Amino acid sequence: MDEGIGANLKAVVKDLLAKNEDLQTWTTQDTLTGLYNHAYLQDTLSREISRSKRHGHELGMLFVDIDRFKEINDDLGHPAGDKVLKRIAEILRGKHGQGENGFSLRDHDLAARYGGDVFVLVLPETPKGSTAITAERLRSCVEKHDFGPGVPRVTVSIGIAAFPQDGSERDTLISSTNAALHVAKKSGRNRVVTFAAELAPDAPNMSWQERVNIQRINALRSSIVDRAFEFIYQPIIQSKTLNVFGYEALCRPRDKTFQTPTELITAAEHAGRVCDLGRALREAAVMPIKDLPAKFLLFINLHPQELNDPALVEVEPFMQPWLGRVVFEINDSKSIGDQNRLQQTLSMLRRRGFKIALDDLCSGYLGLHSIAHLEPDFVKLDMGLLRGIHENKRAQRLIRHFMEYTEGENIQVIAHGIETDQDHELAVNLGCPLLMQGYLFGKGKPSI
Repeated sequence: MDEGIGANLKAVVKDLLAKNEDLQTWTTQDTLTGLYNHAYLQDTLSREISRSKRHGHELGMLFVDIDRFKEINDDLGHPAGDKVLKRIAEILRGKHGQGENGFSLRDHDLAARYGGDVFVLVLPETPKGSTAITAERLRSCVEKHDFGPGVPRVTVSIGIAAFPQDGSERDTLISSTNAALHVAKKSGRNRVVTFAAELAPDAPNMSWQERVNIQRINALRSSIVDRAFEFIYQPIIQSKTLNVFGYEALCRPRDKTFQTPTELITAAEHAGRVCDLGRALREAAVMPIKDLPAKFLLFINLHPQELNDPALVEVEPFMQPWLGRVVFEINDSKSIGDQNRLQQTLSMLRRRGFKIALDDLCSGYLGLHSIAHLEPDFVKLDMGLLRGIHENKRAQRLIRHFMEYTEGENIQVIAHGIETDQDHELAVNLGCPLLMQGYLFGKGKPSI
């Protein structure tokens, strides 16, 4: 082949490849923000749902809507609105901070502009609880972000849903996520709402008023403002002396709308107010600590979403006097999906003066490897794991090795759920625990 013809052919091929790349970009990306567009989102979501079905993975989805965006356009003009859209896209790409208050996605997550002022995130291999944590981190990051001179504070409302529980097909999952977003907008904006069955657009015999469930939202708001909680304080006992070592604060909602603490927490999850509720509970829970001898500790439970609340690591003023005496309990939850971030948060809390306990160790997500990785001050073992162990010599040896390890690392073990003398005797014989907690020693009382 003539060299001139060959060179021309190479140039033509190179030009065609460049044009094809430009065409690919044009057909898959949003021209204003540079994120993926609506069409690409639809195709990718279908593929990810198919992949999740094959491998048995969960998948999280977020609809992110800019609050009062029309007012920004009307008051400041469309160039200002475009600037806000571009800045939100930059936040989604992780260009504005990777620290505690920053936001970032994993390489295999997808961020797209759905249309107008709505963005969508698709999080493969992510359970619903972790999706909620990501959503709260994004909401907080946007709320704290400076969008430039003349632009008022920008907030976002976020609806989340998950495959397969909220939709096993693309359109159903999109509908569920959008329904959760609708409730977030109607119930006050600047919040995260997780999908529940009663929010479905085709829920039979239910108005939107019922779906939004104004009564529960109002009851939650009043409970937070009025600190409408009672606490019982369950003693934690030293196994050798049976002396009280500390207490665990267990919440009981005062508002009859919530029959159990779980109902209160679920309402906060659906309304996007987990962190607000957590701060109110902590403030109410620590009040009696002033009446305790200085050697006693107070154990307070944290919701996984609270681990992304900047106020937690900044030390709230009402917590300041009790540093060194408060133990934060981290529940063994699958919604804690990023142990590296969790480790950073717990290390910061420890530097602030708090102690850390891992609850229900080995019964779920937080397995034995978490002890070395997270370096807690306490671990809790449920007696349900120990009952019947006397018939299994290998299991006995495993528990004793575990006790030796925790003793060597200066980690104190609490066996909780001790309800009978037999439970007590079993725990002592196994060398388990240094401390004990359960109905045998006290169901808890309103004051300490």
